[in-house]
Amino acid sequence: MYAEKINNARNKTKLLYNELQNVKLSTQDSTFFDAASSSIPFLRGHSIKLRNYVTLKGHFDKVVDLRWTDDSSGIISLSQDGFIIIWDPVTGYKKHAIPLQNQYSLTCAICPNNRYVASAGLDNACTIYQIHQDNSSNIKAILKGHSAYISDTMFHHNGNYAITGSGDMTCILWDCNRAFKVREFVNHVGDVLCLGANEKFNPNCFASGSADGTIKFWDARQQREAQSFHVSKSDVNTMKMFPGGNSFVTGSDDGVVRLFDLRADCLMAEYSLRDQLESSMYQQPNSPYSENVTNSALQARQNSRGSMNSAESYNRAQANLYTPGVNSVDFSASGRLVFSCYANYGCIIWDLLKGEPVGSLSNHSSKVSKVVTSNDGIGVATASWDSKIKIWTA
Repeated sequence: MYAEKINNARNKTKLLYNELQNVKLSTQDSTFFDAASSSIPFLRGHSIKLRNYVTLKGHFDKVVDLRWTDDSSGIISLSQDGFIIIWDPVTGYKKHAIPLQNQYSLTCAICPNNRYVASAGLDNACTIYQIHQDNSSNIKAILKGHSAYISDTMFHHNGNYAITGSGDMTCILWDCNRAFKVREFVNHVGDVLCLGANEKFNPNCFASGSADGTIKFWDARQQREAQSFHVSKSDVNTMKMFPGGNSFVTGSDDGVVRLFDLRADCLMAEYSLRDQLESSMYQQPNSPYSENVTNSALQARQNSRGSMNSAESYNRAQANLYTPGVNSVDFSASGRLVFSCYANYGCIIWDLLKGEPVGSLSNHSSKVSKVVTSNDGIGVATASWDSKIKIWTA
C-alpha cells in the first residue's frame, strides 16, 4: 500500500517536472552563441597571447591551491611540502611562509583584510592562522566538525566567518572568532568538491559543487538550498561566479566547461575541447579556426608532457580529448574570457561569447592545478605540480 503511494507520488513528480521543463524550453527562442554572433566580432587566430611576467619559485612539492588577495597586492599558495607562502606578485619575493599543522592540506584561503589565512584537507579540520606584521604567525582557531576531508574553504563576511565543503557531503558556516559551527548545509548526495560566492552581489549566499553532479546555491536565511542546477553525470570539480554575480561557470570530470545563468535558471552554453577538435576536422586545412583549435590543445599538451613531434602530439590529443577533466576555471575581469585547466592540456583560454579557444597558458612542465585572475584584472596566476607558480599579463 505504501509502495503504491510512493510510486504514484514519484510519477506525479516526474509529470510536474516535465511540465516545468516544457514551460522553460518554450521561452528559450535563441541560443547564447546565436545571440552574440551578429554584433560582436570574433577573437580569431590564437589572438590572446599573455606573457609570463614572473615565475614564483620556493615550494618543493606540488602546488595544489592558489588565491589572490582582494586588493590584488599578494598571492597565497598551498603546497604539499607543508607550507603556505604569501608572495609579492610584482617582485616575486616571499612575504610570509607559514608551516602547516597538516602537511596533507588540499585548500587555502585568505581573508579580505589579509590578516588571516586558512588551510584544510585530509585531517577533516580547517585551521585559521593569524599573520603578524613581523612576519610571524600563530594558530587562531581550529574548526572541527566534518567527518571527512575538507575539499574547499573560503572566508565570509570580511573574515569573521568561514565556509567549508567536505567529503561528508555537507558545507558548514563557521564563526572564526569563537571557533563555533553556526550552521550546517545538507542536501548533496556526493562529496562536496568546490565552493563559490560573490559577496558584493549577495553577501548571504554561496554555492557548492559536488560529486553528485549538481551545483546548489544556499542562502543562510533559508533552511534548504535556494536554487539547484544539474550540471553533469560526472564530478563537478570547480566553479566560479561571473563578475556581475548573475551567472557562473563550472568544470567537471567529463571535460566540459558550462555556463549557467541564475535569472534564466538554466544552462546557457557549453565549451568542449572534444567538440572543437571534431568540428575543426571538417574545416579547410588552412582555416585559421581549425589551426587555432588544434594548436591551443597541442601547445598546452606538448609543454605539459615534454617535447614530441606534431604527429604524435596530435594523435595523443585526439585520444585524450574524450577524458580531459577540468580542475579549475576563472573569468577575466571583463568576463569575456574564461580560463580553464585540464588534466592533460594545461590552461586553455575560451572566448565566452563565441565558444572558441583563443589561447593557452602552457609553460609549466607538469599538470596545471589552478588558475586564478586578480580582482584588478591585470594578472593571471597558474599553479602547477612542477612546484612553480607563473604570473601572466598582457
